[in-house]
Amino acid sequence: MKTWQNKSGQSFNLQLTVPGYDAVKRELKADLLNPQDIAALTDDQMKTLRAIYILSTPVSMGIETAKPSFDQFAAGFDGDTLAAASNAFVGELLDFLPSRLSDPLRRLISHYEGIQTELQAHVDKLIGQALAAPPEV
Repeated sequence: MKTWQNKSGQSFNLQLTVPGYDAVKRELKADLLNPQDIAALTDDQMKTLRAIYILSTPVSMGIETAKPSFDQFAAGFDGDTLAAASNAFVGELLDFLPSRLSDPLRRLISHYEGIQTELQAHVDKLIGQALAAPPEV
């Protein structure tokens, strides 16, 4: 089980179990054991958000509480919140998948994170250079 918070600080537990797998498959027509369906789901932010909604339960003081409507749930997101919830979803998915599927995905994610880190360092350098350059007149 993974935990994440929305932009208001409300905590949610995200857990992928067999009933959750079935709910995602039924409601989103996405088989979480099919690599093509996983790719399609994670490429579409709204589908990812709906999968997160299906698998998440709000928590207050360590006790699970009533689930909000999807619209109420979605209103609690901004960019950072979506990133945190997506990371929780991917982590839970990797824990759920059989190793024949999760091991290659873990390697791919690790490679992607390395590229993302290098890209961010390059962008930061370019921004620093642009800010240090005298303004053109």
